Amino acid sequence: MFSFLDLLSLIDPGLILFGLVMILFGAVLPLVFLLKICPKIYRILLILLCLIEFLFIGILWIDLAGVQGTFYLQGAVAELSASLSTHRFLIVQAPLFLLPSSILILLAYKDRIQENHAKWYRVTLIAMILVSFVSTLSIACESLI
Repeated sequence: MFSFLDLLSLIDPGLILFGLVMILFGAVLPLVFLLKICPKIYRILLILLCLIEFLFIGILWIDLAGVQGTFYLQGAVAELSASLSTHRFLIVQAPLFLLPSSILILLAYKDRIQENHAKWYRVTLIAMILVSFVSTLSIACESLI
């Protein structure tokens, strides 16, 4: 029978943070498309984007601090495992750089993001968040391999 402490030792903090990132991206995607209709959403969107950025920094901190450990396998699949983990590390850099840029756009335009002169900034904001989400999904799919 497992005790509660044995159960806690099985929990991976990086996976919990990554799950929170996916949940928050699920909240951000509808809001970013509603930005033109209701510009007051930018405050909620700004808070969620900051949370996602801090969670990504936390994931990298856990990974680089070695708390999670390495998952390289021995034998024939060791090279594939090493290349996939390197590829994931390169993909995770896209949200780390795109999310602060989208935060800066929201901080600069605030509720004026729905005006006509800010159309291209709004389109850029949507594109940056979509690219960040797609790269996060690709990390999740590669982790399933």
